[in-house]
Amino acid sequence: MDFLLTIYFLLLAAVTAGLMAYEYLVGKKDLLCIRNFFLLGFIVFQLTSATIPLITQDTRPYMLRDLTGTAGMYAIWSTIFLVVFLLTSARGWVAKPFARWMPTTHVIPSVPMMLILAFVLTAAAVILHQVLIYVPLVGVIGDYFAIAFAAIACGLVGWVWAPRLMNPLIIAIVCVIVLANAANVVTGSFGRRQLIAVAGGLVWGMYYSHWRYLPLRKVVGPITAVAAVPVIALALYTSVRSSKEHDRSATEHVQAMKSQGDVKSGLIMLLDGQGTALKSMWLMENHPVNFEYRHLFIIRYAAIFPIPRSVWADKPDPLSTKIASMAMRRKVNRDRLTIGPGIIGHAAAEGGFYALIVYAVLMGMIVRFLDELVLKNPYTPFVVLPVGCALGQVLGMPRGETSVFMFILLFSVVGSYLVMQVLVKLIGSSGMVRAEASAADAAGWGGASPSYATWDGYAEEQYDHTYGEGYEESPGDDGYAQPQGHPDTA
Repeated sequence: MDFLLTIYFLLLAAVTAGLMAYEYLVGKKDLLCIRNFFLLGFIVFQLTSATIPLITQDTRPYMLRDLTGTAGMYAIWSTIFLVVFLLTSARGWVAKPFARWMPTTHVIPSVPMMLILAFVLTAAAVILHQVLIYVPLVGVIGDYFAIAFAAIACGLVGWVWAPRLMNPLIIAIVCVIVLANAANVVTGSFGRRQLIAVAGGLVWGMYYSHWRYLPLRKVVGPITAVAAVPVIALALYTSVRSSKEHDRSATEHVQAMKSQGDVKSGLIMLLDGQGTALKSMWLMENHPVNFEYRHLFIIRYAAIFPIPRSVWADKPDPLSTKIASMAMRRKVNRDRLTIGPGIIGHAAAEGGFYALIVYAVLMGMIVRFLDELVLKNPYTPFVVLPVGCALGQVLGMPRGETSVFMFILLFSVVGSYLVMQVLVKLIGSSGMVRAEASAADAAGWGGASPSYATWDGYAEEQYDHTYGEGYEESPGDDGYAQPQGHPDTA
């Protein structure tokens, strides 16, 4: 039975990945969208990681009374979560009206303006992360903006770079901006989500600037080559990061990566899911038998998360900080250890089956809200890049602590989105932005304005293909706007 369950989890992961690929190939969904990043996190942390205890028959340190029975129930819950999540994100209940209520712009910045903004946002990110972080109360909020600005800065240079990959000047600027922001966000950091935000911001900008409008055969090579560098860097970083050294500087991180880094072990650690599924199963077995439910605590804690403990001394602790004590972990500092329980584990500890449905609907509405912001106008970086400024949080939500990641994601995206809308108004009279253009006009540019598509002589051939032009909905669709045209029919 354990073998069959292992096969089922792998098939469910493959079907989920296949759905993402199919919808992209038929022109129904963008390859890079918030929903797909969430699904990628779900595959790694909740599906493939479930196969490890089934294969090894080792559930330490979270001992299960009935591995087969609990894994079988976990498989049912995972499947139900996916179905409800996909249905909710497709229909767009609540999310679509909220997204349409948000202000937007059709302003397209010139290349010089995007490069200037990239340097300005990089400087702002450094100040927020290195200086303002020490200001009580304000520093933490400022740090969220620092990571967001760093990701948007990388997205801006990616937006410029994608149509002109071989321009040496642009390549040099990209290296400066990306390395500066990467060094900034990893200073004093242990987690990987900040680094993912920077790398993800770069690729997100390149995709929506240019790759989105190319046929598949012309996308695979560039996106693989560009993405390979940050993936290798992330693997090296993962292989040497230490929970005992949370205050490493960027230089110390680099030295550790050079002397101790191992790409192979880092990649394995990235893909093993950190044993998240096992922790979810343990929570399923022990609630409500040994521990009482904390009903829908993800929602409650996300609401109270911004309140500092200096103001609220008895503020409840999130699930991730309690698991070590609940499981009576030995030879660890239970007071400091945080453990991702997985979104399924959250549901198991916070109400059971009804919480599973509520959380699936909630996650579906959140990702649809963010994807809908992009669909409103995918042709301007002032709209697109803020939505992709916290991709590390999106990947981390299926792992947990979901309440924290959810708050940081929404705060970072909505906050930076509004900042960019204000910025548009401030620079609108500078002459370095285009007048507002229709979506059809923008689509004809292939993501690059004709006024600067060949300004440096290195721009790639432009295509007339208008993947996603207008995103008009057709009668009887599943709630997602249907792109007009096929991504592989340029």
